[in-house]
Amino acid sequence: MNDARFEELLEAGLSGGMSLTWCRGLNIEEVGRRFGATVPGQWVTYEEFSEEYYDEEDIVLIAKVGDWHVAYEPLGFQGPRPEVASGLSKQGHALSVFWNVNMDTELTYAVGGRVLVSFDLLRPEERYGADPSVLDGKLHETGLISNDVHDVRKGALALGELVSGEGLTLQWLCGSHLMLRIDAPIPESIVPLGYLHPRMAFLDAPDFAGLLAGAPTVDLAPAIVRYLDEIAVRIGSDENSTEDVRRRLRQPDPMVAAKDGLDAIRQMSVKHIDDHRRLVVLQRLLSQIK
Repeated sequence: MNDARFEELLEAGLSGGMSLTWCRGLNIEEVGRRFGATVPGQWVTYEEFSEEYYDEEDIVLIAKVGDWHVAYEPLGFQGPRPEVASGLSKQGHALSVFWNVNMDTELTYAVGGRVLVSFDLLRPEERYGADPSVLDGKLHETGLISNDVHDVRKGALALGELVSGEGLTLQWLCGSHLMLRIDAPIPESIVPLGYLHPRMAFLDAPDFAGLLAGAPTVDLAPAIVRYLDEIAVRIGSDENSTEDVRRRLRQPDPMVAAKDGLDAIRQMSVKHIDDHRRLVVLQRLLSQIK
């Protein structure tokens, strides 16, 4: 692993909160669109970006590196999101990594529109996805899977080079990039990837599966209210708090009742992990109902 070159890149601008995405199979403008960015943008050098735009969020800088495009989000985290990585990979491959100054991290690898593996760089043993072991050989080679690497950021940069076959240099960072604004972020999927691989059994229970069967419309709100009422009765350990939730769920507007009731249930002590997961899915479902 080229520690010196990676150290140069970290010192030059990659050390703070950022995402870096390698993808192949799309032209540069289509890469931007699949981040949710407006095309066309403007070409800037890294110095120009740093002087004029560095404190602005929702910006992605894209450049060609060999047969791949590398997208750099200086203050962003869109790339590793499964919804974004899967879209970037539909005609090829995408590898994306995120870290910030608190060392919150995420790595996602997708091929042909499927997220094969995703995990926290600091917890590689918790890999999940359609094929969690797909990168194991390269993860061993970089030291990421065995925690042998001193700085997981350098390990992630090394992994990007192994997957893409292209090395990142200061010349790439300091060169010209297509700068785009991500003003229409890709919506969250209703069911988180981690609930699908392996698939959580509650997703296929008839009463819950029925909520997910069709497009999210306001017509679902009464059924969601009924389901939330069942959860409130089941998990409620305090009569007053349970009745407060049920009162909120009886509001005349079912959308208002569902959102208000869900918020109230999440304030209760939700002890069973599957109930917590049900609430996560229902919150995402409600957020997509227009």
